[in-house]
Amino acid sequence: MVSVNNKMVKYLMVILFLGCLNSLIAIQLPVFFHWRSSNSGLFYDFSKWDTSRAKEHYKINTGIDTLLSDGIRTYLDLTNQDKILESQIVIKEASIEYNNDKMSLQLAIQDFGYGSTFKLYNRRNDDYYFGENMLYNNRWHGMHAGYKSGNYTLGAGIGGNELNWSVFEANVKYQYDRSSLVLYHNYVHKESFYSVIAYDFGAEVIIDKDWICIHSGYNYHYLPESRHLPAIDSWININELNLPLSQWMKLTLSSSMKTNTEDSKINHIYEGSFDFIRNRFHNTLGVRKQNLISSNTYTTFLDSNYFIRKNLMIGIFIDYVNIIPQDSYFKFGFQTNYALD
Repeated sequence: MVSVNNKMVKYLMVILFLGCLNSLIAIQLPVFFHWRSSNSGLFYDFSKWDTSRAKEHYKINTGIDTLLSDGIRTYLDLTNQDKILESQIVIKEASIEYNNDKMSLQLAIQDFGYGSTFKLYNRRNDDYYFGENMLYNNRWHGMHAGYKSGNYTLGAGIGGNELNWSVFEANVKYQYDRSSLVLYHNYVHKESFYSVIAYDFGAEVIIDKDWICIHSGYNYHYLPESRHLPAIDSWININELNLPLSQWMKLTLSSSMKTNTEDSKINHIYEGSFDFIRNRFHNTLGVRKQNLISSNTYTTFLDSNYFIRKNLMIGIFIDYVNIIPQDSYFKFGFQTNYALD
């Protein structure tokens, strides 16, 4: 009964908020509202319903994005953070930024990093790393400055948080049309897990043409030798290739390889999928292989999404997951997306 009441309160709060949001939009305040949800069931044995379990995922982002005056932009993004029995509101990003033709200056609280747009991790609403920075990520409370000259942008910043103390970052970016190259370096005075200095070096490249799109990234993480630990390193490499096969069909090939600081074992993910886009339907059919600690997981998936409007989507999906040599299960679910900007 408690969980039902909590769900009813959750839905009532959303309805009340949408009512307030419409009032704010009516007076032309620059607010936005994004909703992503996913509900699914996992079935290990169709003849035994007690072996099934349900999963739900809700992500709401709302805030204000405005220009106070020429060149000055403020941004506030609030989101929900799910707990076991409740969901609390947290600040995802709060920033104030000044921009002109040559320079930019930003004061921000945000997740700072690289590699947030790989389809491998952003296909479905309940993807664990949906929207996350996969190459490098740090919670950033600090200041960043940038200087632009032609197609090049140089950037540097200093900030930190309670776990990492001081964080220093520098990057250079080359942008040409839809293609870009970023080289970056980050220095952390106190790495959160081992409490030692940490260095990160990386690159992210996007080659985006009408006939092909290549997205690749690499990050090297290094902890120098200290009194308590030997030198430790790890790395991650993500690659993605998108090929339009026709006006309504696209092939995507993805791979991810990474190590961790505990051992030198390489964890792999390989995925291939076809996207079929006709009118308001967007269907995806694909396969994925992922190696775990002591097993390999093979997944066949089908997503079918229908766009009622450009900013409103509903969809269903099905997975068949085979974990060798352990078990297998089916996953059925539906998802919704809504964006109001």
